[in-house]
Amino acid sequence: MKRAIALISGLIVLAIVAVLGYRYYDTNQHYISTDNALVAGDLVQVSPVDGGRVSSLGVDVGDLIKKGQIVGSVQVSTVSTLGLGANASGPVQGTKISSDLTAPVSGVVVAKSASIGDIVGPGQPVLQIVDLGNLWVTANVDEGQIDRINIGQPVDVHLDTLGKALKGTVMAITPASAATFSLLPQNNASGNYTKVTQRVPVKIAVEYAGNVLFPGTSAEVTIKVR
Repeated sequence: MKRAIALISGLIVLAIVAVLGYRYYDTNQHYISTDNALVAGDLVQVSPVDGGRVSSLGVDVGDLIKKGQIVGSVQVSTVSTLGLGANASGPVQGTKISSDLTAPVSGVVVAKSASIGDIVGPGQPVLQIVDLGNLWVTANVDEGQIDRINIGQPVDVHLDTLGKALKGTVMAITPASAATFSLLPQNNASGNYTKVTQRVPVKIAVEYAGNVLFPGTSAEVTIKVR
């Protein structure tokens, strides 16, 4: 009797191991997962057309703004020679005008590069905005798995800030490793080089209508490769 019980217990353990092993094999064959992923978006700059002194700023980092909203102003100095003849000599009149800073898109302010009183040049960023209506997830995938990923493959994207998963699709595969864009890229010229697995950024479109995503926050992705 004891031998029969032991045999049955052993068979149950083997069955559990077999099921878990098959599930692990099936998952590895059909899916690629990584938690090295972040919500990302394009940075849009708010800059003056003409240089001058920042005279007002009505928004700060984290504020939501709308397209066309006046977010600040720059005091621009101009020179006028009206009323003077071509050969006339005399004092040149200088005037100051206020030039509005207008948001080109709706989004959230993620960086403020200048403060009231600062002198900025033409085109110099005063604010940086991320368009909340045009976000995606960038997932960094091990280079040894990248050949199994193709554009259009379905993705499950779990957003930590939402506490739930959303549907996504592979949009693009960056033709370079993430280390290529690092401020301090790895130096392989030394004699004690150690090979490190590189990661390739994969851009994933996310169906997030009705949800608010925050740029820079964490995500976990599972790409269905078969």
